[in-house]
Amino acid sequence: MISDEIRELIDDEDLYPRHIAELRRFADRIDAEMVELPRDIDGVPINVGDTVYLEDGRKAEVSRIILGQKKTSIDLWMCDKGSFFFSVAQRDITHTVPDSWGRIARDLEDWAEGNISGSAQSFAGRIRRLAATKED
Repeated sequence: MISDEIRELIDDEDLYPRHIAELRRFADRIDAEMVELPRDIDGVPINVGDTVYLEDGRKAEVSRIILGQKKTSIDLWMCDKGSFFFSVAQRDITHTVPDSWGRIARDLEDWAEGNISGSAQSFAGRIRRLAATKED
């Protein structure tokens, strides 16, 4: 944490007492004013600038995080088929690239050529999961 780095600096450097007091005050303020970042559906922290994916597989960039007392919204910037902004709840996004039939086919080709590791069972599992989501 930033405040810990400031405290280490205080301990490691020969500083004037007035500077030490001011740096400790800054470190205490950082601890008091820091908030935990919201997390996506998989529990991964969401940062401004992250590339995230929606349930329908669309890709977007996080442009702003609005932290409220009761609700947190994530503002996303979408660049496909026209540029626009929109807000979503953190539970509706993930950092994980969604699987697709095309992605599985490419991975199978790479696997057959020995370029990536995996097993027939892992590909079968991916196909079953994708088929189950497309049937809903």
